[in-house]
Amino acid sequence: MGAALTVAREKMQGLATAPPAFPDPDYQEELNWQDLIDQGIATCKVYTNAQVDALFDGTLWEDDDPEPQYSPDDPYLDLWVVDVGPKAIARAALTTDSYEELQRFMEISDNDELILVIETVRHGPVSEDFVRNTAPDWISAEQSGLPVALRDADLLVELADNMPDGVAMILRTDRRLGFEPSREWVLKVLAVREHGMFQPETGSVTLDVAHISPERFFDRPEQIVPAPPWLEALRNRRLDLVFLGVFLAALLAV
Repeated sequence: MGAALTVAREKMQGLATAPPAFPDPDYQEELNWQDLIDQGIATCKVYTNAQVDALFDGTLWEDDDPEPQYSPDDPYLDLWVVDVGPKAIARAALTTDSYEELQRFMEISDNDELILVIETVRHGPVSEDFVRNTAPDWISAEQSGLPVALRDADLLVELADNMPDGVAMILRTDRRLGFEPSREWVLKVLAVREHGMFQPETGSVTLDVAHISPERFFDRPEQIVPAPPWLEALRNRRLDLVFLGVFLAALLAV
């Protein structure tokens, strides 16, 4: 999968990918939740009932949610997104117990980037039928137009003080499949409606939440750039060129 995505990015998009960045284990910074908000490290996106209702206009499901009629300005989705792979960010967002559990998880799954999502109003991050440790049914992601595989990390989440009050979960994605945490990516949340009572038809629209984490929290492996073919040819014929140089010098002296 990693090889296929690399080829897709390079051939279809003209984007050659370097080794993905990973959280710098030596980077230290004292942060709290307000710092994450002020510096844009924590992303918040709100969609009102009226905004979501407008996305269903002209569809079979346009009248299947009464909430927009009574409270159009109330939030339908209030979603927070935080990349808790870097230690400084995780320490600011989680309690000590949750932070330590997260670090133990990362020692085992060291290729995973961990994303904290918090939903504070009526939508919720997943449906009632969601099964832990599987792909979330209402949430997906993409970066540079290509999908990013998300999966529930199955971790107990306890949020730090002054954090938003809502349903929180931690998702994980494998950096080896091309996910670049320090480049903008988009979380896609499904808003689902049902039409009918006995055999309801399900319809959905997608709500986008863009997120990016600052470069300073990450490090990246040194990328070995291959030498150009002409230089490799010279290196391979090194002895021949030395003998030729000695011969020409002797010939010139004669």
